[in-house]
Amino acid sequence: MLVVNNMTELFDPIHMVSKVSDTAFVREHNIKIRNFGHEMNFIELENYTRYTFKHSSNGDLIKIIHELFKIDDVDLVLYLIIHTYNKAISNGEDGFTAVVTHPLYSDFVNTKHSELEIGKWHNEPMFSPFVKEKTQNLFTKITPNKLVKAILAGQIEKVICNGNCTDDYYRDQKNNYWRGEWDILDFAEKIYGHDTKFYGISRHENTICVFSYAGEWHEDYTVYIKNGY
Repeated sequence: MLVVNNMTELFDPIHMVSKVSDTAFVREHNIKIRNFGHEMNFIELENYTRYTFKHSSNGDLIKIIHELFKIDDVDLVLYLIIHTYNKAISNGEDGFTAVVTHPLYSDFVNTKHSELEIGKWHNEPMFSPFVKEKTQNLFTKITPNKLVKAILAGQIEKVICNGNCTDDYYRDQKNNYWRGEWDILDFAEKIYGHDTKFYGISRHENTICVFSYAGEWHEDYTVYIKNGY
């Protein structure tokens, strides 16, 4: 997961467009960006409004954007949308309006090359890494959301996945069953919104065991607590 203060940071050398992660949170605009396949979502964390851009990966769309920005990157559409959005915001204008009123917008949006959908992401609350949480008492019952709050309060040192299985055995095996250290915020987003019926959680000294079993699916994590909590 990539968390940045503003859109411009997405174009820092270590975050060049082709390396932008599948999920990015932008503090200044309080939005989440989900980029996967031929679809990208801008999701406003406060009201869950979703702007989904579906695009082709080749053909006229690439040519149009290349001519517009004089760049050549594996994810030109992502660059176009973020660049246009960020420029508008910097000028005190509405970012999404800037995108849809771009001079070349009609050439690639709502055509066979790309389309825009606007709607609600979900009605339930969405995880945000920007929420400031109070220190949690981790010696009493721990729920998934309480653990998320502890993560956001800075009480967790690291998260280790001991092995997860899904219904895609080949993919699981290829990825060593997802074992190893996880990004703490990725883990927080994964368990956010679930209850103790889905995740079992128990504390053992300075670690917390988090597990889930549902048919072919199972998850197993060890969460390390910082000293003093």
